[in-house]
Amino acid sequence: MTRSRTADAAGSGVEMTIREWLEDLRFAGMKLGLERAQALLERLGNPQLEFPSIHVAGTNGKGSLCAQLSANATASGFSVGLFTTPHLVMVEERIRIDGRPISSADFDRHVEAVHEAASEGEVLEPTFYEVTFIAAMLHFAEIGIERAIIETGLGGRGDATRLVDADLCVITTISKDHAEILGDTLPEIAREKVGIHRPGVPLIALESNDGAVTAVFAEVAGDDLYLHEKMPGHSPWEIWV
Repeated sequence: MTRSRTADAAGSGVEMTIREWLEDLRFAGMKLGLERAQALLERLGNPQLEFPSIHVAGTNGKGSLCAQLSANATASGFSVGLFTTPHLVMVEERIRIDGRPISSADFDRHVEAVHEAASEGEVLEPTFYEVTFIAAMLHFAEIGIERAIIETGLGGRGDATRLVDADLCVITTISKDHAEILGDTLPEIAREKVGIHRPGVPLIALESNDGAVTAVFAEVAGDDLYLHEKMPGHSPWEIWV
């Protein structure tokens, strides 16, 4: 396994594997904000801009939708990269190409590249999530995928995945989660998640029973918004995935 030179909390050098370095980042938890990931991606040549992405946010259902989109695109003959969180058994599950997880060797190699970039010049301290996301972007660009399906980790506006080059954005359900970070009300949470919208890029949102949530979608996305009607007893997305 790849070994990497890092520093302990006291500032003295310690030798650890790149996996040990990555695992240590778990203790930092989840931190919203684009600055760290943006700086790292720039140091690495902005690999996330090498391919178009479908960017998916929402409280529930976003992982299932991403899996459906990826499977359908792969079945249609496209080379597809899929980034989702969390993983169930192995961290490699977060990064898939045509449905298959990235190899351990490739994963370690890309994480090592992120570590080296974080250590150059002004030291950056990315989160575990940010490192895995950037590793995915490096791998997708390296192998030349035709399209990526990207699931947000938390919220949307301040999530590292906001940095991808999306030509379609999708929001699934909106319900109360991570209130201490995203807000106490559904409109507040909706505003964070609809932050994945880019001007001029279509945003498909699952219709909400809360009119205030729909109003937030309309305010932020304007003419780019397409509301998708719920279909009781069916997957709400099965007519277009």
